[in-house]
Amino acid sequence: MRRMTAGLALAAGIALSTLAPGIAAGEQRVPTAAPAAGCETGKMPDKDQSKYAKLFKNDFTNIRSGPNCDAVGQGQKSHRVDLHCYTTQWTYLRDVETNVEGWVRNDMLKKTPDAVCPT
Repeated sequence: MRRMTAGLALAAGIALSTLAPGIAAGEQRVPTAAPAAGCETGKMPDKDQSKYAKLFKNDFTNIRSGPNCDAVGQGQKSHRVDLHCYTTQWTYLRDVETNVEGWVRNDMLKKTPDAVCPT
C-alpha cells in the first residue's frame, strides 16, 4: 500500500509540474500587474487640521491609489474621515474607521480640506 501511495504522490507531482511549472503543490500563483502610470502617488502630508468628520456623501465611495486609479478601499457614510489635502478635482484622505488612505473625487465628499496638496 505504501508503494502505491508513494507512486500516486509521485505521479501527481509530475502532473502538477507539467501543468504549472515552478509552482509547488498547494501554492497559488498571484498575478502581478504594474500599476497604471501616475497611480502610485505615495502618501500626501496631513496639512488639514480639521477634526475628523463623516464626510462621504454615499456608501461604497471608492478610495483610490491615485486620481482615476484602482480602488484600494471604500468609504461609507458612517465613517469618519481625516482630510489631508486637495487638488482641483481630488482629495487625499484617510478613512479613520478602516485606516485606508487614498484619493476621492471632491464631488463625493460633503467638504474638502483647506490645504492644497504639494505638486
